[in-house]
Amino acid sequence: MDAAIGLQEPSGRQEDRTEAVERGLRLSLWLSLGAAAMAGAILVFGWGFGFARLPRIMPEWPALVPSTALLFLLAGGALAAWGRTRRRIFPLGAGCAVFALLITGFVEQMMDADVPAHDGMSLTTRLCFLMIAAALCSLPGQSRLQAAVIHAAVLGSMPLSQVALLGYVFDMGFLFETVLFSKLSLMTAVCFLLLQAALLLAVQRPGWVHLLFRSGPGSRILRRFLPAIVAGQLAFGVFCEYGAARGMFTAQFGIALMTLASCWYAGTGLLVMARQLNRVSERERRALHGLHEKHVVLTQAEAMAARIQKANSLGRIAGGVAHDFNNLLTVIRGNLDLIAEAGDQEARQRCLRDALAATERGAELTQKLLSYGGKLVLNAEPLILDRKLRFLEGMLRRYLPGNVRLSVALGSGRRWLMADRGQLEQAIISLVSNAADAVGANGVIEISTGHCCIAAGAGLPVPPALPGTYLFVEVRDNGHGMAPEILEKATDPFFTTKDEATSSGLGLSMVHGFCRQSGGFLRIDSAPGEGTRVTMHFPEVAAGAAAEDRDAEDGPEAPGAEGLRLADRA
Repeated sequence: MDAAIGLQEPSGRQEDRTEAVERGLRLSLWLSLGAAAMAGAILVFGWGFGFARLPRIMPEWPALVPSTALLFLLAGGALAAWGRTRRRIFPLGAGCAVFALLITGFVEQMMDADVPAHDGMSLTTRLCFLMIAAALCSLPGQSRLQAAVIHAAVLGSMPLSQVALLGYVFDMGFLFETVLFSKLSLMTAVCFLLLQAALLLAVQRPGWVHLLFRSGPGSRILRRFLPAIVAGQLAFGVFCEYGAARGMFTAQFGIALMTLASCWYAGTGLLVMARQLNRVSERERRALHGLHEKHVVLTQAEAMAARIQKANSLGRIAGGVAHDFNNLLTVIRGNLDLIAEAGDQEARQRCLRDALAATERGAELTQKLLSYGGKLVLNAEPLILDRKLRFLEGMLRRYLPGNVRLSVALGSGRRWLMADRGQLEQAIISLVSNAADAVGANGVIEISTGHCCIAAGAGLPVPPALPGTYLFVEVRDNGHGMAPEILEKATDPFFTTKDEATSSGLGLSMVHGFCRQSGGFLRIDSAPGEGTRVTMHFPEVAAGAAAEDRDAEDGPEAPGAEGLRLADRA
């Protein structure tokens, strides 16, 4: 569960950032349209049709001149077009045009010819437009450097427009007597603020301004509290300035009121933030407690399921053993009864042979159970895997039906493994027998050998194996394959999908136990309609000349190989 959460968290955070950027782009479109619309209205209706209150709110205040309005219309329109179409030509062209018009002074000469002498483009306006042009030229890029240029340009010009706006709000006439802010109108300051905010929101890399649109608790606090702080502080400041100007109280008292209001707003903000963070912390604590309880319940359920599965396996093993031994004892007892009643020697000999065959089958059943449980006494010796497969190949070809094609590819060379010779043969024969049953008519069975290296922490879907080099025997067929629920139980003893009269279900369990007892492991890969691949892995060992001489006794094919009895099918 924890791993799943860890995988999903980065994806959810990325989606949140992407959504915040999209919301910022939508708001940027409207802000830039607002700045362009305001400048266009002043240019057309204020200067074109003579509505004097549009360029200047008060008669004694500076006016937004036509050249400034045209630059706002150009920059705002290009930024809105970029937000709508994402075409690079709009911000790049507008930025270059603003640069050129400011440097050449062409717009000011053409548009401000009939403007009064006390109106015009202020130094602050020129500086802000130069920084906005730089931001427009950097807007289409996606690099960190371009985003940094936009933030630096906007944050460098925004304080100038904010100071000018505060100068009008608090009637600071001395501010507009300076060279920097002279001739700067109220409408110019408002348009700059709209355009600067639109540029910050148009950046396609998540930045600090996008915190307003995130879904986290901090962003929710910011959206709720920031407008109240800004509006409340401005309103209280206007009230203090109004009261001090009309003699309601002194300027010192107004400063004290402003200080008290700032403390109240800061304290309220901290209280709201603390409460929200406590709520988030409490929700996280409850969620972690719930996850812990679910983990405990899941662990208990898994342990109970393991006990139930173990009990079912033991019951199936006990039932299978009881069934098979009951059949064997019935045969033995019946033959012994016949021996006791038989009159001639030949009948007694025949019954005795049947009883001995039944005892041999019982011994084989016991050996297979011991092999599955890892208790079988193995006579392990060094063997060359490819030589052993070459020894068995002829007998396997004679055993398989004529319409089943057998392909053998030997790739382990003269590498050695340590295993019981007879058990290895029986395991290979058992796997080939299962493959022959699975492919049916016109099937293909492929046997291959090779070697592989297992590094520490390889994470194989098998019981932990020691790191090192392993030799493997792989038996692949193109049969019907196994469903996942069948594959999960394939190595369980007495589990079989075949007729119980022809299969005891101990074939794969015996192979599994043999591999495990030999220091290796068994791996089964299968899917419905894709065939089955069963691979036995054994650790590679170093062998000397004496072992090579013993292994050479097999020869191309040992005498009597055709007499080897096929192992039980799973």
